[in-house]
Amino acid sequence: MKNLSEEKILSRLKELSLETGLTVNDLRVVVALERAIARIEAEPSLAKSLIFKGGFLLFKSVDTTRYTRDVDALAQGISSEEVTKLMKFALKKDLGDCVWFADVQQASLPNQGPYGGISFSLAFQISTKPPHGRQLRKLSRIHIDVGFGDSILFSDKGSG
Repeated sequence: MKNLSEEKILSRLKELSLETGLTVNDLRVVVALERAIARIEAEPSLAKSLIFKGGFLLFKSVDTTRYTRDVDALAQGISSEEVTKLMKFALKKDLGDCVWFADVQQASLPNQGPYGGISFSLAFQISTKPPHGRQLRKLSRIHIDVGFGDSILFSDKGSG
């Protein structure tokens, strides 16, 4: 991603705002969610163990203006401890995309499937430099919710 800058990204977000009707801030969140997923997918153990689902997947897959500030995923074949460790590691990666994540916090999701889940809350910034210090309190946040033990059902309705 050469020649990428905060100014170029924000300029493009303003153009997209006029085209889509979403606010620039909503689009900043969409970019942050997309770039968080890029970091997760760049971590091999997470890429093979997390299945994305929910509203953000719908938002990206279908022509809809349904907006969400979080990503939902199902973890399979990996422990909650390993997910936590790898998520924190993956979200620190610099992918050269002018998006930075910091202050990754986690909370238990006891009602997320039969084995609960983890909600990750992370501050983000679109900038050429990572956030630090007092600046962190002012940043917008996104959420990644990971459930454990949900089953994935495939339907054969409509076939044959």
